[in-house]
Amino acid sequence: MVAINIRRAACAIVVLVCACLVAGAGAVLPLNETPAAPGLDAAAPVENVTAAPVPVAANATANATPVVTANATAVMTAAPLTLVLEPSTAVYGDVVQCTVGGGANATVRILVDGVEAGRAVPGGDGAQVLDYTVDRLPAGVHVVMAEAAPLRTAEAVLEVVAVDPVVLLEVAPAEWENQTALLCTGNVTAAGRPVPDAPVRLVFDDSGTADCTTGPEGQFELLAGVVGGSHRVVASVAFADGRPLNPASSAAVSAELPGGFSVLPVLAVIVVLLVGAGGFLFWRRGRSEPPAAAAPPVDEAPERTAPPPEDLRATARRLAGDGGRAGIEAVYRELAARLAKERPGAKLQTMTPRELAASFEGSPGGIAVARVAACYEAVVYSGRAPTPVDVETVVEGFVAALSETARAGP
Repeated sequence: MVAINIRRAACAIVVLVCACLVAGAGAVLPLNETPAAPGLDAAAPVENVTAAPVPVAANATANATPVVTANATAVMTAAPLTLVLEPSTAVYGDVVQCTVGGGANATVRILVDGVEAGRAVPGGDGAQVLDYTVDRLPAGVHVVMAEAAPLRTAEAVLEVVAVDPVVLLEVAPAEWENQTALLCTGNVTAAGRPVPDAPVRLVFDDSGTADCTTGPEGQFELLAGVVGGSHRVVASVAFADGRPLNPASSAAVSAELPGGFSVLPVLAVIVVLLVGAGGFLFWRRGRSEPPAAAAPPVDEAPERTAPPPEDLRATARRLAGDGGRAGIEAVYRELAARLAKERPGAKLQTMTPRELAASFEGSPGGIAVARVAACYEAVVYSGRAPTPVDVETVVEGFVAALSETARAGP
């Protein structure tokens, strides 16, 4: 009996709870139906009593469930974004593929250093892809970000390496308004790709300049009016627009235009004149040096007379031959041998050129001996190719040294 009463009390409680739920949901339930619970038959199954409120509870739950609860659950369960860069190290003109995972059916923006570079489009395997071309992006490390609403992001690092562009230049004679001109053409490339909109500066003869810009294929062309003559042109580029390209210059190109004044022939004539003048001065100096005062006659010994200069000069020229290194050496050896006869026992032929010159320093003919020794040392010891000036130096020095030594006597 006690058990039956407990069951009835439980059923009454369930009915009251259901009535409260119906009242909270706006349902209408007659008040006289609530007391009917104590009059239930003891033999009726408890399941029939508890099953009656189920439709009402289900209806109340459906009306009371807010949509916000479903959306909040979706945010918590959405997959995180992933971002992969291929390649992650690039140079000017490279195409970097930005692949975003976890952003299916969402709008994904790609930002480089916080600036939007574009929006990814659906690719394979449910991923979204954006092809980013490295152009006006300075060399260094940059942060690439993928962004999808709400507040989902992924980051990756892109390293940009600067490269040296290649500047090619060609120059050809031309005319401009019936005046002489140079047609300068060329192209600028970097990493094998053309560089459009590159600022090109042309420098003429290290002074005058002219500027132009490359076209879509990296080509440039400029017609410059210049005076006739020889010209040297260099093309250079320098980028201030953020492109990862170093400054570069072309090789210097020379061009000759008619009607100008070329300095090369003039320089050649000046060199020839200088060489000839030097040789003439050496020859003139040997001839114009005043003879030493003749020694007073001595009864015991006959007066010494120097050989005629013309004979010595002829001997020296014969020894010099065609003016080669062997001729220079032959003149020097003959001079040393003849001086050795003037100073027996001095062993002049075993001395070096500098020692020979030092032994005659301050004596008659010492300057001429030093001149021949210096020329011989420069040509034979240092390996310098002999010149016509060298030949004149040793010939006139040979004559002067032996003439003055002979006049001075022992």
